[in-house]
Amino acid sequence: MSPKFYTRLITYAGWFIGPCLIYSSMADLGRARELEASGVVVEARVVDTSESKMYPWSDTEFQVRYAFELGGTTYTGTDEYGAEDIWAPVTPEAFERARTERSLAVRYEPSDPRNNQPVATPPKNIVTRVVGVLGGAACTLLSLGGIAAVLLGVHRKKRAPEAT
Repeated sequence: MSPKFYTRLITYAGWFIGPCLIYSSMADLGRARELEASGVVVEARVVDTSESKMYPWSDTEFQVRYAFELGGTTYTGTDEYGAEDIWAPVTPEAFERARTERSLAVRYEPSDPRNNQPVATPPKNIVTRVVGVLGGAACTLLSLGGIAAVLLGVHRKKRAPEAT
């Protein structure tokens, strides 16, 4: 495969991956701020609970699925992409209460109750958000470098000088 192929591959991948990483990190942060600023707390019914470890050396993750009703409409846990009825992470204390009492405090956005999350959500590591934004920016910059390389003709074959 030619260097031009790899340049284009990096360029197209960067244009896709970079903005996705940046959006993911920023959307999660914006959603959390919206809920914190104007969210309303309601008691939700716990549908299911789960505790698991991704790796033997990692911490136990506590997750719940929940539902609550407002004005005759049932809402479930969602993420920043709009997926519904998700497994939502909670603190160990909230997990124990959810398992025994089958109830969970949930904060939702009054203008759009689909934007909701448990009150006792474990804090996200700031490193995760920073890595997402910086990784996205790096991918985007790499793709811009690929475009510049293609436009400037970095991979053009040099002609042999003509004999006189």
